[in-house]
Amino acid sequence: MLPALCLLAWPVAAQQAAAMPASLQGDWYQNDRHGQQQCGRYRADPGNGLAIVGQLRIRERDFDTFSEYGEGNHSQVTAVQQQAADQWRVSELTFIEGDVGHGKPGESVFRLRDGVLHLSARYTLWRDGVPTQQTSERTYFRCK
Repeated sequence: MLPALCLLAWPVAAQQAAAMPASLQGDWYQNDRHGQQQCGRYRADPGNGLAIVGQLRIRERDFDTFSEYGEGNHSQVTAVQQQAADQWRVSELTFIEGDVGHGKPGESVFRLRDGVLHLSARYTLWRDGVPTQQTSERTYFRCK
């Protein structure tokens, strides 16, 4: 009977959580002068659509990056794997604004060190039918 119980429990133990850690959730801006200015605008008027440009908004099950007023990428979190005390590998489906229903799989690594969020994203870029792996790296601070 014991081996059967182990087999029943195995799929549950092998699954990864699909929730972002609470320590990552919130509104983040790029760790530069422009990001500081945008954060100040956002704190002064959270309803100002221009103030979200450049923002990384992380919630429990998804995150958004705003490149323009209300536009950008929306990523639905499919798995979160903690790699270290301050580092998580996140699998996601990313939807480019206006392309809902055609999410592209991707993977990101979130590292939180000394209050600074380091985000590495990996994605595939297609040129002339040939896929190439691309990586982007950015640092963010939490806008409080």
